[in-house]
Amino acid sequence: SHGADTRDLHEFLKASGIGKLGPRLSLICRARERPAADSLHTLEGRPLPILPVELPSARLSVALVGHSGYFSGLSYGGATRASLSLIRELRRQCGDNLELVALAQRPMPEGLVYKLIDARVGTLPWEGSFILVGDEESLANALKGRQYDLVISLTIEESVLRFAHSLSSNCIWAMAHNYYLPPFGPFCRVTPTAEHVQLLHSTNCILSPCQHHADFLQRWCPVPSLRVEPLFAADYNYFHLRQPDGTIGLPPSMRPWECTHRFVTLVSPCPAKGLSVLLALAERNPSIDFAAVPTQWTDELSRNMLAGRTNITVLEPHEDVGVILGRTRVLLAPSLWQECCPLIVMEATLRGVPCVSSDVFGVPEANKNTNLVVPTSLCFDHARGLLLHGTTNAELEQKLGRKPPLISSRDRKQNFARAVREIALEDEVAPFENVLLPLLRDEEILRRESSKCRSLSVDFAEARQDNLAAMLHALALDLPCSAVDRPGLLDSLSNRGIKFVQLNICDLQQQLPAGSAEPPLHKHFSSPACYRVLHRPY
Repeated sequence: SHGADTRDLHEFLKASGIGKLGPRLSLICRARERPAADSLHTLEGRPLPILPVELPSARLSVALVGHSGYFSGLSYGGATRASLSLIRELRRQCGDNLELVALAQRPMPEGLVYKLIDARVGTLPWEGSFILVGDEESLANALKGRQYDLVISLTIEESVLRFAHSLSSNCIWAMAHNYYLPPFGPFCRVTPTAEHVQLLHSTNCILSPCQHHADFLQRWCPVPSLRVEPLFAADYNYFHLRQPDGTIGLPPSMRPWECTHRFVTLVSPCPAKGLSVLLALAERNPSIDFAAVPTQWTDELSRNMLAGRTNITVLEPHEDVGVILGRTRVLLAPSLWQECCPLIVMEATLRGVPCVSSDVFGVPEANKNTNLVVPTSLCFDHARGLLLHGTTNAELEQKLGRKPPLISSRDRKQNFARAVREIALEDEVAPFENVLLPLLRDEEILRRESSKCRSLSVDFAEARQDNLAAMLHALALDLPCSAVDRPGLLDSLSNRGIKFVQLNICDLQQQLPAGSAEPPLHKHFSSPACYRVLHRPY
């Protein structure tokens, strides 16, 4: 069983003294096989796994730091939804060892109602837990003397990151959600500070929402050896839903060819998310029913552009994304800005709702069906509010370089007002049209692409399932190395445990600079007896 494998491996690692299993190692070492008995149900002949709910706790003392806006209940944005999902998974893994801390925003967002002690520090009830809320100085005083194994910052904003570093801990991780908050690179929106760069560099690991973003940070950071690892939403089981029987599984497939799935839907209509493409498609295809779902991304100017369009229906957002997708035949995600890995894309494709998306930055990492990824020659420069025709985001990145021009908020607002009114040109919208129309006109194509989207997304979510738990366990097992040679313990491990150890050794060896000595981990397995066990087939 999964639980037995984990316990055996835990005991082996403790006895053999293996340590220093960082995020990279734990992420690649998760066993991919799942016993058939663990399946929730079968869809199109494929088992859907459920989460092993009895994973042994990492028993880490963890402080999670954000700002009060995450808990206002007013945002359906991807960063907020991802952060709250991460909190829920950490609470499942760490239980009472998790402490939630939030810096108070000013002015305080509506929806946050709590009593402040001496108008400085208070507690906010949230989903059965309590969040300690206050200003930076008051929170620091309240938490003085506490020692954490791990502090996780929900953002790389300088004020929150600075507070996270002020807490006493053995390790600090920070989540980076976009391309404009890092204090460096082509898409930086504000004048960077040396302190902000240093805070990032002194963080043990920056967690990026996709591989492209992780590579971007390492490519542009002015300080060498910034440690960045991708932490996909699937790693903390964002896409898994709790079932009536208490288990947790992936959402069931929808049937987008049925009449209830009426719309071609764009979530968060605005220039960055491809409003210009939606407007052009609606204008060129008056017989197609489009839908737009406004979120906090959708400003008043963008709403006005939707008004009066007879074939665009405005749907109000819903906390259950399945309600929106239940009315969607094809999701439209023509992101034009510097997008990471949009959650809505995989939320749709996991349910078998095809997504026609742009090829911008991390978007293809969410839309696994390459048949439906459209090369895009139009981009939105988010930092300057400009819609640029005939330019890809990759070209824009190289053009702006390390010292991009910074403009005033007033100039950006004027640029944005012009961008809202622009509609994609014929040669810019035609590639989207060429992919979208066959899905709407031919049910066989729609069914085929729906099945492919579903299959690829399920495979991805399964492969990365519980990776955050693996990272926490690896951190908990970060023990001093010893020279103990224990072939007997190796021989007692299951095939999955052996695979774990094999992959760790392989990864450590690959990371060594040319000419380096073997990693300390290897000496645990240098004897012939260990060699025979490690090289047994599985």
